Amino acid sequence: MHDKEAAEQSLPAAGGQIVAAGPDQQTIGVAIAVPEPLATSLKEARLSYGDSQAATIPTHVTILPPTVVDDPDMPLVREHLARIAGRTVPFTIELLGTDSFRPVSPVVFVPLVRGGRACAALASQVRSGPLARDLAFSYHPHVTIGHNISEQALDEAERECRGVHAAFVADEVVLYLRDAAHQWEIDAGFPFTGHLLGEVP
Repeated sequence: MHDKEAAEQSLPAAGGQIVAAGPDQQTIGVAIAVPEPLATSLKEARLSYGDSQAATIPTHVTILPPTVVDDPDMPLVREHLARIAGRTVPFTIELLGTDSFRPVSPVVFVPLVRGGRACAALASQVRSGPLARDLAFSYHPHVTIGHNISEQALDEAERECRGVHAAFVADEVVLYLRDAAHQWEIDAGFPFTGHLLGEVP
């Protein structure tokens, strides 16, 4: 995996890649938020390894990487996400152990051992309509715990977080906006309200 892919897979500009918005634009990201207390635990771990980006990035699984949207298109974006979420069935995400994109990219992450296909399907749907775009590389859902830090710190993150094992139900997708301070803030959450085929009345 290349640096550009790692950058796209982390909500703001991991790897130093800044998606710049103009005066009448927004830089958005779409993700599944990792719930508490796991979110804070992984954020604190990431900060402890010297990854200062964790202070501005919510703990998440990326669905749509940083994307610039014109202000007039934002209502269409929200309608688009609401429509997709309305036909999406809640699913389980299971995180286990650690992995790395090294030596190609200085990233250590917690992989999804369950829910990855559902994330990929959701990401494909989101990247349509008003959010249609191509990715430079294949989509690879994960939760970053270290990026652009020293090799020693990456080694520590990969070794010390191997015991991570958690599962949660993904029941909404979140739209994030990046402010002038490059802080990502929640704009709206879109609940998954689809039904399994056998449960439809």
